[in-house]
Amino acid sequence: MKRQAVTHRRPVLRLDCLARYAVLAFTCLLSFLASIPAHAAEVSSEQPIKNASLRVGLASTAFLGVNRNDAEASFKLLIASAAKRKRYLVDLKMEYFDSVPTFTSVITNNLLHLASIDVWDYLDMQIEDYMEPAYIISRQGRPGETYQLLTRQGSGINSLRDLHRKPILLYRANNAKAAPIWLESILCEEGLGRPQRFFSKVDVVDKPTLAALPVFFGKVDSCIISSGSFEVMKELNPEVGRKLTSLRISEELVENIIFVSRNNWMSMETRKDLMKTVEDLAADAAGLQMLRMFKSDGILPFRPELLDSMRKLKATIQGSQPRGSQ
Repeated sequence: MKRQAVTHRRPVLRLDCLARYAVLAFTCLLSFLASIPAHAAEVSSEQPIKNASLRVGLASTAFLGVNRNDAEASFKLLIASAAKRKRYLVDLKMEYFDSVPTFTSVITNNLLHLASIDVWDYLDMQIEDYMEPAYIISRQGRPGETYQLLTRQGSGINSLRDLHRKPILLYRANNAKAAPIWLESILCEEGLGRPQRFFSKVDVVDKPTLAALPVFFGKVDSCIISSGSFEVMKELNPEVGRKLTSLRISEELVENIIFVSRNNWMSMETRKDLMKTVEDLAADAAGLQMLRMFKSDGILPFRPELLDSMRKLKATIQGSQPRGSQ
C-alpha cells in the first residue's frame, strides 16, 4: 500500500486565537501573582523587598508560530513592573516540555507553581495531588470550542465515506489537539480507520482561512475549522456561509486548562489571594479591557464535567484500536 503523506505548512509568525488565550491566561496569572503580597493588606514602601521564585510549565507547542524569546521577554517585563510596585523581586522561569512523562515528573516533584496543560494529555496524567485544575479562558461565555467538517455546496459529498481517498485541510490551533482528535474519532465511529490512511492527504495549517478558502474555491474537498472561526468568516463574507456546508459538528471541547500548584507557595495566603484576584478579573475595568483585547470575556472556574466530551473522544479512539496497541 502506498504510504500516505501528512504535510505541515510552515507556521506563520502570529498568534491564533487559542495561543492568544494561553498568553492572556498566563499574563493575567503571572502579573497578578507578582503584584500580590504575602498578606492581603497593602504593602507600604517602607517594607523590605522580598525575593520570590515563580516556575511555569507549558507544552513545547504553546508558542508555536511565535518567537519564544520575545514572549518570555514580554512576560518578564510585565512581571518586573507589577512586582516592583509591591516590593517584590520575582525570579521567573518558564519551562517547556515535549513529553507527557517528563511534564508529569516535574509536576509530581513539586517543581512548578503554574502550568498550562492540554486536556488530551491531562487525561493520562496523575497529578491531582500536586496541581489543581483551576481556570479556563472563556469566549462568549463558553468554556470550549466546537469544530466543523466543511464541504462545498453541490460537491456531491454527503457523508464521510464520500471523502475516501480525497485530501482534507485541518486547522490545528497552537497548543491544542482537539481538531485532529475529533477527526480521528468520527472516522473510528464509522469504522473508516485512521485519517492518514482514509484520506489521500491530511494537510495541517495554522490559520482557519488557509483551511476554508481552498474548499470555498473548489480546490480541496473538505476541511475542519473551529465554529468560532467559521462564524467570523461568514460575517466578513456571507458568500462563505452560502457555499460551505457543515457535514459534521463536534460537541463543545475544552482544550486547555490552567493549573495552580497545591502546595509549594511562599504561603497559602498568597495562593488564595492569587486565585481570588484571577476569578474577579472580568469585574475589574482594566482586566476586562485586557480580556476584550484578546476577544475573550472572562475566566471561568474549572468543572470536572467540562472534560466529559474529550473523555468520550478518547474512549472512542481507544475502543477502536487493536488490543495491545493503546
